[in-house]
Amino acid sequence: MNDIILIMASYLIIIFLAIGIVAWLQAGFFGAFFKVKTSRGKKILIKIRKATGTDFVAGVEVEGQLVFKYFKEEKRLSNYKKGVYRSFNLNCIDVEPETWGVVTTDFNAISTNDPNKTDSLIERALLRPDRKATKEMIMIILLIVIVIGVLFIAYKLNFLQTSITGLGSIAGNNI
Repeated sequence: MNDIILIMASYLIIIFLAIGIVAWLQAGFFGAFFKVKTSRGKKILIKIRKATGTDFVAGVEVEGQLVFKYFKEEKRLSNYKKGVYRSFNLNCIDVEPETWGVVTTDFNAISTNDPNKTDSLIERALLRPDRKATKEMIMIILLIVIVIGVLFIAYKLNFLQTSITGLGSIAGNNI
């Protein structure tokens, strides 16, 4: 009886190992496909077309926007309806990762608006340091350098004057 259990366990290990290797080789397609297939049409398969390959993620529509996570960062696509097509008996969308634009079926990219990125850019613009302060700092530093240069020249002229005065008294005694 123990032999049968060992043989069944070894077959199960081989099956799960094979499924894991195939899922790894498919670059995440199997997991995303399984999530979308089991959602019964509530999720959309997103194909992210990079220069080095293709990544697959599952996305869901929330308040008219397509929401998905890519490398633990939440992405939102607002204008995606023109790019939906059927493949693998699922709703699919192709996305370009540089602009996060949806690629339509005639391979034109649709510009999308990522609200998270827009909010981040607005916050950075509001909290950026004032350029006037940087210009004032540069002017203050240049003023300090000029003052130090003038003091150095005045010291050298004073030293030169005392040297000439001392040279005249020495030359007068020798002649």
